[in-house]
Amino acid sequence: MIDQEAHFSTSHEDVYIYIALEEPEGSDHFLAVPASWLKPAVSTLHAFARRADGSVRLPRFELGRLMAQAEAMTLVAPADLRPLLSNLDAALTQGEVRLDPALKAALRPYQLEGVAWLQLLDRLDLNGLLADDMGLGKTVQTLATLSADALINPGCHLVVAPNSLVHNWVAETKRFLPHWNVLSVEAGEAFPDDHALQSLHLLVLPLSMIHRHLVRLAAVKWQWLVVDESQRIKNAGTRLAQDLKQLSSRRKLALSGTPLENHLGELWSQMDFLMPGLLGSLAHFEKYWRKPIEKERLSERSHALSKRLRPFMRRRTKEAVAGELPPKTEQILRIPMNAEQSQIYETVRALMDKKLRQSLAEVGFAKSQILFLEALLRLRQVCCDPRLAGHSKAPSAKLEVLNDPWWNPAAEQQAIDRAHRIGQTQPVTVFRLIAEHSVEEKILALQDRKKDLAAQMLAGANLEASLTEEDFTALFSE
Repeated sequence: MIDQEAHFSTSHEDVYIYIALEEPEGSDHFLAVPASWLKPAVSTLHAFARRADGSVRLPRFELGRLMAQAEAMTLVAPADLRPLLSNLDAALTQGEVRLDPALKAALRPYQLEGVAWLQLLDRLDLNGLLADDMGLGKTVQTLATLSADALINPGCHLVVAPNSLVHNWVAETKRFLPHWNVLSVEAGEAFPDDHALQSLHLLVLPLSMIHRHLVRLAAVKWQWLVVDESQRIKNAGTRLAQDLKQLSSRRKLALSGTPLENHLGELWSQMDFLMPGLLGSLAHFEKYWRKPIEKERLSERSHALSKRLRPFMRRRTKEAVAGELPPKTEQILRIPMNAEQSQIYETVRALMDKKLRQSLAEVGFAKSQILFLEALLRLRQVCCDPRLAGHSKAPSAKLEVLNDPWWNPAAEQQAIDRAHRIGQTQPVTVFRLIAEHSVEEKILALQDRKKDLAAQMLAGANLEASLTEEDFTALFSE
């Protein structure tokens, strides 16, 4: 029951709702209540409601929103809800960071803030996504959180990571927590038995081994389940994403410097792993969030989604927290194609444009993507060296360097971040070699849009659309 205590003004167009009063039998007294007074409470209940077994349930992750809505109201809560609200108040006011005295790391202020945020989520029985830029120490923040938690909740933690990062997790654990027993299980190695697990503090497993060991993994109640590079589960329909949801843990944590690469559905998949129900079903999310934001470009929906995600996702950039880093200079060098190379490029472009448009008309957008990738490959071969596309007369128009612009800039940015990270003392210079008046210039424009998609989502600003059929065809237009 919610008692409205504040005073509201009503308009002449307001609709009145008549509520029967609890009077003696036979009474016909009613209270006329303006609908505008009830709308905030009703909207709140509608947004919070999760029906199970005929009852309306309030998810734990909605407590913060409920308290915000109740600021102007008197909230009469059932007995089992009051302790949760009290615990929320206590958790929010407790700012002290707990650290394992044996941790061999001097955390920077923003890293201490990250650990404090993770411990706040832990006290509230919630999960989160740490999305700091690469190079800001997501690993050490995680290990600091896990080691402090282990002092209270002994047991084995599980980290799953791409194959290339498994050895780094083991090495960093031995470096910062030399007293910990850490083990990795890679291809061809046996999974530890129950007795061995009892002596472990941390088990590190490649993402590629999850399905092979799924039965054993699902049989264990892990303390923390950490998914590194969580953008690997951006597609909820993949076997990896479904396998990870079968694992049981007291707490879940996702780590990613690029949680949003192409479209909002990727965020839904990661948050559905962390906090099922936070963003509703996929169909609900597509209808009420993704379409209004990406297609209709409704800024109020973008702001609302950003606000909804903010308590469960923390992101800091190098520019904001690592001022001691050396300068980073990025420069685009546009290289003109010679006359013969330009002629070859235009011939290939016109041919592939015709094929792509015909395919779109005959089989549709989804079934034309393989042809699109082939067309893109051929054009980029001409940009690099026409001989790669089967033409042997024209000389190379570019230096022999690794250069692969793509509309998703995340992989490119990660390569840059491996050089421009904490510990680097020398200036970092990035050169992008782009063939003038080519598909590579159009890819740069798409990259800018994808950067905006991620940055604006985290900032709660308006969003541009993700890659569409029009984007595909525009790449091959004149």
